[in-house]
Amino acid sequence: MFNLGRLFENKSSEDIKGIKITDIPDLYKTKRLKLEIIRQDKTMSFNVQIRDMDKKKNQLHLSCQYIQRDEFEIQKGDRIKLIHKYYRGILEWECSKVEKYKLEYLDILVVEQKKNMKRVNQREFFRINLRLNFKYEHDDKRINGELEDISYTGMKFNTKQEHEIGVILKVYIGDLIEQIEIVRSIGKNDYDKFVYGAKFSNPNEKIEKYVNKKQLDVLGKK
Repeated sequence: MFNLGRLFENKSSEDIKGIKITDIPDLYKTKRLKLEIIRQDKTMSFNVQIRDMDKKKNQLHLSCQYIQRDEFEIQKGDRIKLIHKYYRGILEWECSKVEKYKLEYLDILVVEQKKNMKRVNQREFFRINLRLNFKYEHDDKRINGELEDISYTGMKFNTKQEHEIGVILKVYIGDLIEQIEIVRSIGKNDYDKFVYGAKFSNPNEKIEKYVNKKQLDVLGKK
């Protein structure tokens, strides 16, 4: 069988450092990933599920209902990425194709990791712009604020109240009740309100779900 993976100069399993693709199910408690095929200036993306693995070879056996489509056939020069998105960030593993086979009614794609895991700056992907009024606590006082954007790890907001860098606030945004730390003072906006950048003290799945929901709401309005 022709092995397209040989077209790439892969690292051996022993050369790969850090988190390997075969560590994903145990570390992140998931078997569902995003697979991207980058072909010149075109990127094709679809959901896949881990069906089996070979830890010694650092290979995953992936199923996808669209894997038989011609557009998803791996070609010479294609780049393959496995992606896992979660509340702490976006993780990428560059892979190569080993083979494809049939398992009952499923088409299975076998991929092998070729480079060390890369952590992508989630700020580029998941910072949702919006205008939303909320309340926060400081020195036992409830203060009005306006949310300008939010991500898994932080938020930007404006308020009439002036604060110092490093101050800790308790925020109430919809169903979210979280603690933030102001890390950046941006100045005043056109309405003479102070604008701040803050990070969540404890990024968690509740924040991730809230951001995902807001992202869908924003996309639904376009």
